[in-house]
Amino acid sequence: IAEIFSNYPDAEEAIRHLYELMGYMIQPTREHAAWVLFHGKGANGKSLVAGALQALVGPTGSTSRSLGTMGDQSRNNHAEAGLVGKLMLVDDDFRKGAMLPDDQLKRLSEAKLITANPKGSAEFNFVCRTTPMILSNHWPRTSDSSYGLERRGHIFHFNRVFSEQEKDVTLLRRIIETELPGLLNHCIAGWRRLMSRGHFIEPQSCRKYKDVWLANRNVPSSFISEHVTMDKTHRESGMRLWEAFTAWSQEANAGFKMGRYTFYESIDELPNVAKIKVDNVTYFTGIRLVDVEKLGLLADLLDEDDTMDDLI
Repeated sequence: IAEIFSNYPDAEEAIRHLYELMGYMIQPTREHAAWVLFHGKGANGKSLVAGALQALVGPTGSTSRSLGTMGDQSRNNHAEAGLVGKLMLVDDDFRKGAMLPDDQLKRLSEAKLITANPKGSAEFNFVCRTTPMILSNHWPRTSDSSYGLERRGHIFHFNRVFSEQEKDVTLLRRIIETELPGLLNHCIAGWRRLMSRGHFIEPQSCRKYKDVWLANRNVPSSFISEHVTMDKTHRESGMRLWEAFTAWSQEANAGFKMGRYTFYESIDELPNVAKIKVDNVTYFTGIRLVDVEKLGLLADLLDEDDTMDDLI
């Protein structure tokens, strides 16, 4: 653990916070709304930490599945029945470009009464105590900009990449075979600190990485940062922006859905940008679409004053 967090300026605080979260997750009370994100490119120890924690709660104490399928009840309306008695839901490879199921994530972050619908059996209610833990090589995207999702999230950026010479492929097995009692002691100590204090204290580094995630989580904002520049002398076609955003989101954000007028509202909220109508066509003054050739879309064929009808 010390090696994993060796690049943190406040490594001891990060480790303290991690053990308090782990201690909270292995016991069944859910007084604090929480979900956990382990982010990092790979070979950094996040799977080791998650695997050791799953070993600690045992084979019936956690479930490993895609969080995305939990949020799509049209595809699997029996998924929640598998959460009965589980303390953790671990998504160990969150798909690049996939959207977080925001409502489901907030719902699972605290004790909630849920109706289970098991296959071939009658529905029943149970109190779900399954804390979500997401492992991702990329910052997950979300359409939820509310404080409710943000305050529940505990973000760890695993930035210590181990070389091939440094990797110890047998470490997790040895921890499980010989060191789980020691890990349990760390978790119990963390849980006692949390109970005594009454709330989590996020280290400065974890707060910083949460800010990084927040800056990368909003899909329209990410598009704007990549393909829109401020230009007070320019008037950009709303349809041109929309077509560029649609092409970009299909490539980079599978599963994301947003209507054109909601997207227009995101653009209109930018500082020093104004939405205007000319001959019933929407334009935005103060911005310019850039790098459209990277998107491979029809929008770069449009002139400033054209609409999609003109192109057709």
